[in-house]
Amino acid sequence: MRNLFEFKGVLFGCIRRKILSDKGIHIDNTTLADINDTLNLFVSSTGSLYLSQYKQIGFEPYQLILYSQNRKYMVMFAYVSVGTDDEIRTFYDPTRPKIMVDMLGDNWDNRMIVDDFSLVRRAFTEFYLTGDIDREIVS
Repeated sequence: MRNLFEFKGVLFGCIRRKILSDKGIHIDNTTLADINDTLNLFVSSTGSLYLSQYKQIGFEPYQLILYSQNRKYMVMFAYVSVGTDDEIRTFYDPTRPKIMVDMLGDNWDNRMIVDDFSLVRRAFTEFYLTGDIDREIVS
């Protein structure tokens, strides 16, 4: 399964490891080390990161997206469906205030955002290793 992934990301206002602001990165044949190295850049940076599968069959998950801003993180886990719509799963914490917050220029439900980056890392690792994410992480 590892060769079926494509890894893309955009950091805003940051120049590191040949990743230029707003120009993004693109890695084919992604390894778990690539993912962890890149995730390390997003712990304290603003930007978005995508891990996508090349092949999409039935309800097979196909994309994991991270939005990062001010040490707040939102993950969207997208499935392709047989019909016309995709299914999107996210973090969801009902104990957080029910307000809308700005994340990279769009308004999102605060209950979909986490402060704990270890959850982000776990979601990306699990998606890479299994092609899915436990519903206890993203619902």
